[in-house]
Amino acid sequence: MNISTNNYINLFKPSSVVSVDFTNDCEIYNKDLLIEKSQKRYDYLMGGVSYGGIDNMSLLESSIEYKLQNKKYPTSKEAANEAREFLRQEIQEFLNNTKELVERARYAKNNLDIKSSEYKEIMANQGGMELLNQLDFINIEPHNVRADSYGGGITFEGILDNFIKYEIDFFGCFLQYIENDKSDKITDAFATIYSHFLSGDSIELDGKTYNYDVVKGLYNQGYFVSNVKEVTTQDTKLLNKPLESFLISTQNNISQGVFDILDKRDNSINKYYQESKYDSIIRDILGISKEVCK
Repeated sequence: MNISTNNYINLFKPSSVVSVDFTNDCEIYNKDLLIEKSQKRYDYLMGGVSYGGIDNMSLLESSIEYKLQNKKYPTSKEAANEAREFLRQEIQEFLNNTKELVERARYAKNNLDIKSSEYKEIMANQGGMELLNQLDFINIEPHNVRADSYGGGITFEGILDNFIKYEIDFFGCFLQYIENDKSDKITDAFATIYSHFLSGDSIELDGKTYNYDVVKGLYNQGYFVSNVKEVTTQDTKLLNKPLESFLISTQNNISQGVFDILDKRDNSINKYYQESKYDSIIRDILGISKEVCK
């Protein structure tokens, strides 16, 4: 998968000196939920229990499925690429908006006593603990996924994750903290990408190209790949043959049309020449007749 998360990870590398402003707040949608989850994490931590990131993938998946059932999306590769670029831009915007809180949270995690009031203020009261844990959880997840990474064969999940694994993980965690108008566009972008791969596109794996179909599982149990077939050189030639025949036929038709035009032109010239010669003979005869009558 040709996606690097280094830009996202580097954005939150702790610097040697961090200026912590305990009163500075970040703008984030549904902030109360973020604080609620952070306080829960903090309470568990005070009891000696900590846990990693817990995403809300069901919200993202249900939103995408609803879009696919109620709206028609483009299926072209270009549309899928544009949708992925949009998702990456939205990720960067979210990270920029929450950067200061993440930096404060990382500073608190690495430098402050967990029992201090400053630690509680940043990590619990401002929502830093939930935000930081989710980001760290996403960044440790493997994102170099192949189409055949799951189950030893090509799967729909593998095909999709090969294209947008990081984006799926990110918005699985943070879609709930993005305002409705933006989240609607985000799920539209995901639905566009799904539509492209659901249409049965070809994929490349280890230098080989494969065609595939997609079927929907019973009881909404996801999507499954079927009829996977490697595209050979002979297949490519066969696929190109109808196009080649069409081009040859078109060329022949155009050539024949040109020849027909030239023939008609030549016939018209000959006819004109013959008529002109006949008219000349008639005029000569009429001239002779006039002379005789005199």
